[in-house]
Parts: sequence; C-alpha cells; structure tokens
Amino acid sequence: MKTCLKAIIISLFDYENFDSFYADETDIEMRNLASSANIDILNNNKIIIKVRTKTSKTYLSVGKIQEIKEEISLLSRDAQAIVFNRDFNPTQQRNLEDAFELKIISKTELIYQIFLARCQSKPAKIQLELANLKYLKTRLTGSYDNFDRIRGGIGLKGPGETKLEVDRRTLSKRIHRLEKQLTEIEKNLKLRMDNRKSEIILSLVGYTNAGKTSVLNLLTRSHQLSENELFTTTDVKSKRMFIPPDSHIIVSDTIGFIRDLPAHLVESFKTTLLEISVSSIIAIVVDSSSLFADEHIKIVLDMLETLRCSMITKIFIFNKIDLLPLDALTHLKQHIKKDIPDNPYFFISTKTKEGVDDLLQYLTFFVNNATDCLSRVNK
Repeated sequence: MKTCLKAIIISLFDYENFDSFYADETDIEMRNLASSANIDILNNNKIIIKVRTKTSKTYLSVGKIQEIKEEISLLSRDAQAIVFNRDFNPTQQRNLEDAFELKIISKTELIYQIFLARCQSKPAKIQLELANLKYLKTRLTGSYDNFDRIRGGIGLKGPGETKLEVDRRTLSKRIHRLEKQLTEIEKNLKLRMDNRKSEIILSLVGYTNAGKTSVLNLLTRSHQLSENELFTTTDVKSKRMFIPPDSHIIVSDTIGFIRDLPAHLVESFKTTLLEISVSSIIAIVVDSSSLFADEHIKIVLDMLETLRCSMITKIFIFNKIDLLPLDALTHLKQHIKKDIPDNPYFFISTKTKEGVDDLLQYLTFFVNNATDCLSRVNK
C-alpha cells in the first residue's frame, strides 16, 4: 500500500431498518478497514445517511447527494475520495464520481486492496486474483471503461469485436488459466489433508483482529507477525504445540472473518479454508473488549456452518481480557456462562498470560484423550 489517500467515510443505511448500534459498529469497522488500507480518514465523527429512496442511476437521490456535498464542504477541501460501506453497480459508481468529483471506494474494494497487499503464498494470490477477475467480469458494461486498469494491453481485438467483447474474452481466458492452477493446488491440498488424518489439529478461527495470531504465538512459542490491524493473516499458518508428556497438536491460524464479507471473496478462499474442515477441534477466538463480541460470534458460527464445519468440537477463547475493567469482565463471564453453556470457554490475555494455564490444561487433556483414541483405532 503506497501513498496515503485522503478520504471521507460515509455509511449508508435503509431508513426503515436503521439500527443505531449496527451503525456504530459499521463506522468503527469501516474506519479500521480504511486505516488498514493506508487511507487517511478526514472525518473524526461518523457520517450516517439514511436512505429512503434509491435510484438506478446514482443509488442516492439528488437531495441526498446535495446533503453529502454539504457535509464534505464543511469537513475538508483536501478530500480525494469517499469510502462507502456498500457496493454500487458500475453505472452508479461512475455517476457518483461525476456528481461528487471524487473517487468512490466501496467496502469490497477496501478488503480486496488489503488482501492484495498482504497475500504471500501462491495459492492465496491465485484465489484472490480469480475472485477479483470474476467480480470485474460481472461489472463490465459497454459504457464504463472499468477494465483498463488491469487489462494492460493483453489480448488483441478480433474482427468485428467491440472493446467490451475483447475485455470479456481476455478475462475469460485468464480466469480459465487460474482455475486450472487452482484445481492442481486443491489436489495437492487434499493429499496434504489426507496425510494429516493421523494428526490432532486445532484451528483458530474468529472475527478479524480478534487476536488469533497472538494465540498461535502463545501456544506454539512462535513469532508470527501480529498487528492491531484487520486481515493480517491471509494464509493458513500452522505450527506444532508440544503437549506433555510426549504428544503434540498442530495449531493453525486462519483468515479472519468480517460482517458482509463479499460472497466472491468467501468463495475464493474456500480452498484455503478447507483446512478447517479436517480440524479435530476449533477454537473460536473472540476479542472480549469489543462492544460487538456477540455479533462477531454469530458471524463466525454462520461462516462455520457455510463451510460445513459446525459439527466439529468447538471451544471459545475470549482474548484481550487485560483491556476490560474488572466489573466488565465479571459481567462478561456471567453473560457467557448463560449464553454458551454447552462449550468449554476460556478468558485469557496473551499479553499478561492471565487465564492461559486453564486453556493449556484443557488442551493437554483433549490431546492425550484423542491420542489414546487414535492409538486404539490404529492397533
């Protein structure tokens, strides 16, 4: 991520279904996304627009566009872009850019840029490019030249072909090549997963920035990069954790989830997330200091359902308790005891190590029992 783009964040909500709590969560999340994408946010206070009437040309009515223009003029003349919490179709995006004379950036574009900057492995890069190309293909229109940024002169125009047809053909060829590469990667991944059937695997899952990588580092005594930013992990990372007296468990750190993660990105990373499906146990890591922890748990559980992993043994790790006042922590523990009665749960701080002994004791018990079961099966 290179230069710092100056932008104003605006959140749009349906007038009839407006929820102030959700609006607060959305504003915080959009700010975190923008910050992770190296965007300089110009508005300190949230700007919320309740939309009654949507138009096909600009999504927003003339009145709402004027309202936003007035907000922007009061804030800054340095703005280069507006970041919205939703997507627009290509025509709407072009018309909004014309109306505001500013670049329009959607939540999907933000997430894509963060992933693009942080993907390291070949499979992750292929999956991300494939997702983006499929997304672009659905947005190609004859009137919107939105493919020029990536086409880079690839492909030649055939007899009687329009530019739109060339763009679609070029995209289709590239998509086909990437899909072939991904099929090969999936074969190798399934072989690796088959070889791991005798291993005990703990997958760390959770909302983005819940502290999964910090938990991985704590359990395995490793030093993976852990930052207070969204999507610092875009590839599955696995490390061994020693379990006394002579066992071990594979601990895997996975991609963080987020509300309304674009469907094409979820689909693209299913290859990477397949590894969760062979877990012996799943630990749902929760940022206990977040006001939206309940909602984050629901989003993670829904995603596990989508990935067909809901039947795997689950535990909850409530991380970052060092950020909570004592009375808030007491209230949280009472709340969790009532809401999650059937799953083991642990309150820890990877920073102060508080509560970690209970977690380690549970994992030792789980692994040794699982090892006994495996040895009996293999006899």
